[in-house]
Amino acid sequence: MWNIVKTETEELLASGYYNLPTDRGSFEQFWRDIMSDVISVGRESIFEIGFRTGRGRVAHTFGAFHEDADKYVAKKVSPYFVASPIYYYRFQEGDVRRDVTVVPYKYVKSDKKLTGNADGFQTLSSINKMYFGKFRAEYRNIKSVGILTNAENDEGINFPVMRVADVVLMAAEANCMLEDQGAALGYLQQIRRRAFGGDGAMDKIPYNIGSKSGMLKAIKDERMFEFAEELIRKQDLIRWGELKEAMDIAKEETAELRECIGDFSVMMDGGEPRTVYYRLKSDGETLEYHNIDPYEDTFTPGVGEEWQEAKWTNGESNDVPYLSDEYIGKVYYQGDPDKRQLMPIMSILIAGSQYTLVNDYGY
Repeated sequence: MWNIVKTETEELLASGYYNLPTDRGSFEQFWRDIMSDVISVGRESIFEIGFRTGRGRVAHTFGAFHEDADKYVAKKVSPYFVASPIYYYRFQEGDVRRDVTVVPYKYVKSDKKLTGNADGFQTLSSINKMYFGKFRAEYRNIKSVGILTNAENDEGINFPVMRVADVVLMAAEANCMLEDQGAALGYLQQIRRRAFGGDGAMDKIPYNIGSKSGMLKAIKDERMFEFAEELIRKQDLIRWGELKEAMDIAKEETAELRECIGDFSVMMDGGEPRTVYYRLKSDGETLEYHNIDPYEDTFTPGVGEEWQEAKWTNGESNDVPYLSDEYIGKVYYQGDPDKRQLMPIMSILIAGSQYTLVNDYGY
């Protein structure tokens, strides 16, 4: 099988029909193009599910939160999905994909602590509601295509099913499995060069990438950082046989993040969790914030400076921590994810088949 994958991916990459840009800004630009309905040949996008205006719920499902109509959206956008609290903290320093993929803010028209533009501004969200950012409405080129007209929550944004970065990492994985770590390294480095610039910060990879096992771990990590909210990660974990294992690790790490221990000890300051400071920039729209980024030195406001402050890793609502044991116990999974990896067939379809269809996996 891996020989077939190697042949097919390398033939496509050599065809010249598609392009993987190398400049660091191209990762963000890809998503700006998606949100602005840019359709042209020779780009990174290979296949998209196309939606006409008034169809599809891409931004409404995967985008960032807008509490009401504002300068970017015609009505409220309340996404169904948010990022795992630990995902933001897994990115390495200097990776441009992090701030494109995850945002710790939301758009509002009014706020108890901030006063911004009447047509909408950013305010701080919470650690359990860090929104995905690739499909954010503010990436839309309003001058060319107008605001997001999300009537009935359908807004006509295409969903990218496959892009060149996926094929590059498939080629890396195939060569790794075929014991050609040199070729695998070249493909992996292509992706990291765009993310980090230079040589791709290869020295930051925490594995022995000269070995098959180390290279495979590095490729798995890279797919995690590259494809969030593109509906790829779960299927990757299933085919690797690591779904439950990965989710169990995420549960443990979320508890560690709450306590600021282990890899998250940097979020502790003087024996207490970092306090987040935030305020609006002079444009009245964009949020400036400190002490969320683990690579930022702990920030302390200067004398006389006006900042709002908030708890973050130890944030709570009605005296219940956002990252409570109950939250951690429910948010990742409740049944055994290794036993039920597929969605069940709906009962209406089973009845319509005159019960020739049945559900497996104990549904």
